[in-house]
Order: sequence, then C-alpha cells, then structure tokens
Amino acid sequence: MRTKIARNWKLLEDGARLLLRNVLPRLDLTLEAMESISSEHRADCGITASAHEIVTNPYLISEMYCGADAGDRVPWSTIDRGVLHRPSSEESH
Repeated sequence: MRTKIARNWKLLEDGARLLLRNVLPRLDLTLEAMESISSEHRADCGITASAHEIVTNPYLISEMYCGADAGDRVPWSTIDRGVLHRPSSEESH
C-alpha cells in the first residue's frame, strides 16, 4: 500500500504536490474540493490558474472555484484562516 501511495505521489505534477503538501491541508475544504483543485482538470471546477499560481496566491481558489452547485464556493475567510499568521498565546504576552 505504501509503495502505491509513493508511486502516485511521484506521478503528480510538481505544482500539485506543492498544493497538497503546503496549501490545501491548511484550508478547511472538503475532500472533493481538494481533489478538484489539485487535479490537472481543475478547469472543470472553474479554476484556470496553474497549481504553481495557486501556491503563490491561494486566494485564486476563492475567486475561481465553483463546485457541484452554485452554493459550493470557497469563501475568502476560509483562505484567510489558512494563510494568515495567527499569533500563539505565548506571542501575545
């Protein structure tokens, strides 16, 4: 099983690996949304930006993503919570 996962990981484009490793885990998204956004077919959900462009500017997800129905969108606040630094309780003292 681990070999299959490693093989599938290596088969992903570099941008998709960056998205899956550095950006998408920080966002409160459904599995379906993560799969669509990281897919080479992300244009099917309205995202015309490349994976590298999304890594550089995750707000593109909020601007472009349109899921299965009109209500399946990603609000800016979801991106904010994932990308903005939140001071820890130790930093605020």
